[in-house]
Amino acid sequence: MSHTLTDGTNTISLSGNMDWADEFAWSPVQQATQYALSGALLIDEDTKQAGRPITLVPAPGMGSIPKATLDQLYAWASVPGQQLTLTLNDGRAFNVRFALTGNAVDAKPIRGWRVPAGTENDRWKTTLRFIEV
Repeated sequence: MSHTLTDGTNTISLSGNMDWADEFAWSPVQQATQYALSGALLIDEDTKQAGRPITLVPAPGMGSIPKATLDQLYAWASVPGQQLTLTLNDGRAFNVRFALTGNAVDAKPIRGWRVPAGTENDRWKTTLRFIEV
């Protein structure tokens, strides 16, 4: 089963062998602490409303995508404010945007396929970085 990504008009399939690498590296609670003049510790906490990172990385030796899919991902990542729906292969769905503070779409070609390099049949090992909105 695959993950899917859609803008409401176009839908692409991503390998179901891409793992959510930072699923548990985020807390839904924000906390700020400071000391009062009396020396008492003041703690302010609340639930975050958005911003959870979702980084999809290919499992070793798996999770490659074709060039046409990579072209669509780059096109979406090039649109300011582009919102997408990411549905994971377990059925969970998230409203996301590309995390553009770094490499939102990090792709490296996989060599060794029996096709000429630079064709539409090339496969790419791709890491995708999103933020939940």
